[in-house]
Amino acid sequence: MDDILSRMGRVEATLADVRTDVASLKATIPQLATRADVAEMKPSLIQWVVGTALACAGLAFAAARFLA
Repeated sequence: MDDILSRMGRVEATLADVRTDVASLKATIPQLATRADVAEMKPSLIQWVVGTALACAGLAFAAARFLA
């Protein structure tokens, strides 16, 4: 019987931790991006990635030309 009570105590302690974790997840969910948010940002993200890649390539060629 003592074994069951000790196991039940551990379950209750773990349940309190789970409740805390669920509460923090519930607080975070409204701030996450939706599918529509991601679809709206996709063209802008592509432009930034391409622009950054071109800028890095330009800097690499300029550095290579300067050093050679």
